[in-house]
Amino acid sequence: MKKTIYIGIDPDITASGVAVYDKDDNSLELRTLPFWELIDELKSYLVPIHVVIEAGHLIKKSNWHGAANNYTAARIGKNVGSNHQIGKLLQEYCEKHDISHELVKPLGKVNQEIFNGIWERKGRTNQDVRDAAMLIYKFKN
Repeated sequence: MKKTIYIGIDPDITASGVAVYDKDDNSLELRTLPFWELIDELKSYLVPIHVVIEAGHLIKKSNWHGAANNYTAARIGKNVGSNHQIGKLLQEYCEKHDISHELVKPLGKVNQEIFNGIWERKGRTNQDVRDAAMLIYKFKN
């Protein structure tokens, strides 16, 4: 069986959460990367990769965030839309370059303590990389 690297991505306009899981040695790397650095990373693998992209745009009501006023609602909506576009561009990149990939609706948030228990890790992580790692957790077993 060929080695495959699993990459989870939580798209973000500034820096996407990225989790890279190598099942052969049970290693998980977590980081945040700006869009073009993420594209360079996807290009760099010499073994097959499978990319899992969080696709919030698949949810009909894509802006579920509450807001205290119209300005805040507009700003949140703009940010959410921008993040969705990054996800769509990553999907297009994978399709254009025949990279195995799938889109997954957001799974919900996992706090630091639960995340560390699930992935058998220690230390701190941010929500973006935790979200990215949870997208590929199904490949761990």
